[in-house]
Amino acid sequence: GIRNNETIRFSNSNIMTIFGKQILLSKFKPLKVYAKGRQMIHDRFSENKLFSRIQQADTIILGDPNFKLFGKIPSRVTGKEIVLLDDGLGSMEIGFDYAQNGNRSISFSFLRTGKKIKNAGTALENRFEKLKSAFQPQNADTVLFIGQPLYEAKLFSISEINGFLARIAEMFGDKKIMYLSHRWEVNLNRLEFPKNFEILPLQDLPLELSISKLDFLPGQVVSFYSSALITLKKILPDAVRFTSLDIQAGIKLADIDKAYEKIAVSGIEVVPFEPIKQDKA
Repeated sequence: GIRNNETIRFSNSNIMTIFGKQILLSKFKPLKVYAKGRQMIHDRFSENKLFSRIQQADTIILGDPNFKLFGKIPSRVTGKEIVLLDDGLGSMEIGFDYAQNGNRSISFSFLRTGKKIKNAGTALENRFEKLKSAFQPQNADTVLFIGQPLYEAKLFSISEINGFLARIAEMFGDKKIMYLSHRWEVNLNRLEFPKNFEILPLQDLPLELSISKLDFLPGQVVSFYSSALITLKKILPDAVRFTSLDIQAGIKLADIDKAYEKIAVSGIEVVPFEPIKQDKA
């Protein structure tokens, strides 16, 4: 088990909780300015505390190798073993040199395999052996839908997303759809989920571990362009079907095109998706 565990928290100037409700501060400029100032002060103390703690470690494990704060670590420590994990498709390339200052960089990844990756150092493939042994039996009558913050990212309106949900409910009308939201989806209460949807509680655990806590495995895993499809296909049994719903017609972004390409190369079915038109909300 993990001993001497400690959590060091950093602020978020984009989301604030008021009276138990999360709001996006981009819509409230005065609050945004206040939150940004508070974040800068709070995070400076947290940063100093973090660097103080990692001085005592022999091995430093990073879950997001391209996080700006983590890029400062190699210059603050010497002779450490720094292990770089995955953080979705954005971590396929490593933006910082973790091997500087006498440190040793190790890539432990399922994404960064099969080719030389700059700054990845020694490459080890994550085959998920331990996690594969933790799953429950499968329930073929359920679908797990992995949500994405399409509204929060200003890609689609609430009414357009409701159209997506209506079509998904129609596609899997005889199934129970378990909706696992992204941590940035803070407007779920504004969405109109059809009756065959069940909204799963928000998890603090990584998605792969969250699924291991379910009472059963779904018969099918569905999303739009989430990199979790790729991860889960490598972990879950072959009997679980994977489907990516193609919404590229409504989004003209190169990064999203690349995500769909990576999903298809991973052997996941990418199917055309036509949402149901909704009245403007």
